[in-house]
Amino acid sequence: MPMNATTTVETMSTEEAGRLLMGHAYLGRIAFFDGAGVHILPVNYLAESERSVVFVTASRSIIDAVSHGADVAFEVDDSRSLFHSGWSVVARGHATEVTGDADLRRLRRGPLRSWAVSPQERWVRIDITEISGRRIREH
Repeated sequence: MPMNATTTVETMSTEEAGRLLMGHAYLGRIAFFDGAGVHILPVNYLAESERSVVFVTASRSIIDAVSHGADVAFEVDDSRSLFHSGWSVVARGHATEVTGDADLRRLRRGPLRSWAVSPQERWVRIDITEISGRRIREH
């Protein structure tokens, strides 16, 4: 970065944050509380819309949390460290396990595959109630 360059932090519109969430590369982080503390875990995800994401997991702690109606946060980001730029989108919402046969068949036929394949895989949907984002740019 040149010595006279500056960086700025910009707040994104909810529309831009939703577009970035939908167009990102299938890896995000879910944050949830399980009674013992807050956890943040990486998950492979697929945006169904700007208001809903699904992910596949074998994590017992995530399944236990969502079976009790977890409010969660979900984050995706991207950066270009050489250029001191990047963005982050945080979505908040309510997570539930996907249990409907038709939904599960559709999801299992889709493009999303867990990187850590397990016979205990379960699908979780986050219905997004709030989404925000920030971008850092070099000027």
